[in-house]
Amino acid sequence: MYQQLILASASPRRREILEQAGIPFVVQVADFDEESVRKELGMDSFGIEGRNEEDYTAYVKALALGKAQAVFRENADVDGTLVLGADTVVVHRGEILNKPVDLEDARRMLLRLQGDIHAVYTGVALCHGAGQPDNLPAFVNFAVRTEVVFYPMDKAEVEEYLACGEYMDKAGAYAIQGRMAAYIREIHGDYYNVVGLPLSSIVQELKKLQNNV
Repeated sequence: MYQQLILASASPRRREILEQAGIPFVVQVADFDEESVRKELGMDSFGIEGRNEEDYTAYVKALALGKAQAVFRENADVDGTLVLGADTVVVHRGEILNKPVDLEDARRMLLRLQGDIHAVYTGVALCHGAGQPDNLPAFVNFAVRTEVVFYPMDKAEVEEYLACGEYMDKAGAYAIQGRMAAYIREIHGDYYNVVGLPLSSIVQELKKLQNNV
């Protein structure tokens, strides 16, 4: 059974989800170069066309695994360590919408998402005891996809939402658990996946691992 769960993320939303579930953990932010994954997979931050679900799934899985492995390497000498890495992206009509760089970028994202459907992908990696030839940790690596449908928003509603500041540090420039909830028409899949961590899927994997780590 694992003795310590390390969350390899600075996201307050992910911390809140784990705390809500009563799962003990500590936080250690990964020192990981996400750009290396983009280059390796031939992905750019914006304007990706002709991609499919497998591409986005592979992308978030690689990001999550890279973060988890980076933190595990720093704690590999601690028995019973289990590291949880995660990464979330929003995809709309072939474009990956990461965290907005500024207010104008957030406005652009919200205007394109309003009245339409988009997908949220979260990659998850659980790294535990060494056991591979190259001394990398053994791991579980998967991704969860959720579809979200927005009601139409006029420009005034978009500006009102931007004014609350909730868009900052959010993939796709919105927080489904915040004021944007007023404009969510439908969700197909795991709600917590959109928040940033597919909790139930992770708990099922932890149950499988708890007697083997």
